[in-house]
Amino acid sequence: MYDAPLPPGLTSRPLAPADATAVYETIRAQEVADLGHAEIEEADIVGDWQRPSFDVAASTGGVVDGDEMVGYAGFSEPDRAEASVRPTHRGRGIGTWLAGWVSDLARSRGASVVGMPVPQGSPGDLLLAGLGHHVRWTSWVLQLPAGASVAERPLPDGHAVRAADPDEYPAVHTVIEDAFLEWSVRERQSYEDFAATVVERPGFEPWQLRVVVDPAGDVVGVSTVQMYADPDAAGPEAYIARLATRRDQRGRGLAQALMVDTFAVAREHGAVVCGLSTDSRTGALGLYEKVGMRVTDTWVNRAVHLLPAGLTTRPLGLDDAAAVQTVIAAEETADLGRVTVELDDVVGEWQREDRDLAATTIGVEADGRLIGYGEVDDGHAFAGLLPEHRGRGIGRWIAQWTEQCARAAGLEELSGQVLADAPGDRLLRARGYAERFTAWDLELPPGAEIAARPLPAGHVVREAEQADREACWTVLEDAFLEWSDRERRPLADFGSTTWGRPGFEPWNLRVVNDADGTVVGAAFVTIADGDAYVHKVAVRSDQRGRGLATALLADAFAVAREHGAQVQRLSTDTRAGARTLYEKVGMVVESTWVNRVLRLT
Repeated sequence: MYDAPLPPGLTSRPLAPADATAVYETIRAQEVADLGHAEIEEADIVGDWQRPSFDVAASTGGVVDGDEMVGYAGFSEPDRAEASVRPTHRGRGIGTWLAGWVSDLARSRGASVVGMPVPQGSPGDLLLAGLGHHVRWTSWVLQLPAGASVAERPLPDGHAVRAADPDEYPAVHTVIEDAFLEWSVRERQSYEDFAATVVERPGFEPWQLRVVVDPAGDVVGVSTVQMYADPDAAGPEAYIARLATRRDQRGRGLAQALMVDTFAVAREHGAVVCGLSTDSRTGALGLYEKVGMRVTDTWVNRAVHLLPAGLTTRPLGLDDAAAVQTVIAAEETADLGRVTVELDDVVGEWQREDRDLAATTIGVEADGRLIGYGEVDDGHAFAGLLPEHRGRGIGRWIAQWTEQCARAAGLEELSGQVLADAPGDRLLRARGYAERFTAWDLELPPGAEIAARPLPAGHVVREAEQADREACWTVLEDAFLEWSDRERRPLADFGSTTWGRPGFEPWNLRVVNDADGTVVGAAFVTIADGDAYVHKVAVRSDQRGRGLATALLADAFAVAREHGAQVQRLSTDTRAGARTLYEKVGMVVESTWVNRVLRLT
């Protein structure tokens, strides 16, 4: 039950068929304000609400101010919502409340996503965008310019276009559903629901259902037209609500012939304007523009991913680090076969002074157990989900949350690094993330060691002392900022992830100094479960090409082996240009990762 409060003085209630007029007036007022004209007709609402599958009281809600309806929302399976607010009552939080109410209703019906159409650039569009709703598809309303007509195209031999006979209505339904389900992700609409919105719609007349029949008399093309008589319009409009041709009959001019016939017959019945709509899923916009129609209005379908019923969310804190690492480890084990992120990694990052965990993290729980998480840090998104909870829409919801968090922080783009071709990679690709760079995990084959090159005279590789820490920070940050597009990390934050990292031991930080004792190279290595991992390695730019990086690697891995390491690993990416160096010293690529980025503006 949705329990968010409405603004003072407003109440909400389920609706009944008798409320259709008030809902129509609310939607019409909004469309006139946003578009300059209305596209809704009361018959649209009556027809929709009289579908046998639709429970008006359970699927609609109205917001009232005294006796006046000022807001409305409704939901239809599997994922279609609609909502409107009277322009006179905008700015009071009604739209936000309705968006939350209809999302909660959709979730209770088992929906993992819910979307609704709004005029592009309208207050409703801006509101939903601000609430994290993404654009699923774009729709266009088209009209024939005054005095124009669709060029006639002869039908194939033996075909005829005419009004449908009542006994052909089930065949009409089949042709329409077969065609629409080629691109629409939903269940097949029952004939009874179809009839309620077409032949039983208020104002329907038999001539409004047009068909093309083949020589055998089978229905192979369909057009349904509705007559709109808005009081503010110049005259009645004929609107083609559905246009479909059987798949095996396409490319023969049947759709164009139906349009010519439908608009001609509509004009005989008083229509002065002829229109229709289509969306980006169908690929039909070009066809309609080719026959002379022009776009008059543009709509977008904005959708939000929903968590399954029974799951809860909350911001995370440092005390949740172990639960987060458990989620990450389970996901990495399923996708990679090993774990790359240790608890110390999570704690080291989360304990930085610049982290506001309450504002930049989210946890998803089932019965009090953390099953997924997301966070945004310095323009990067991190997320994890227990493998047994995949396929429930939770990953999409977390991705949506991180994007909204990034937008709220004013970021123009958000990136995330995922194992190539793993479920996370496929999810980001589907959400429009573009590949920014490739990264690789490399390891030394069992029994192999890196042969160290002789150091230049006076240079020494050794364990870093406490007095070397600021110099290590400088060398490592200078080197990484040559190719990384982030800001310089403060010394305190850098320290939180190295010498302030839980489990740190002095031998983890290695340096090479020159003959004057100045640190000119550094490496940071740790061990977890027998795996040695070099997190960072860098050499000052004026000292490169002298074998110092190879010497640091050889030293770091050798010391790690002395402390029990069985495997030696590190990672690099295309920005650093260091993969060749690592392969040259005997390391091999063990896994490939992709860093993907999404433009948020």
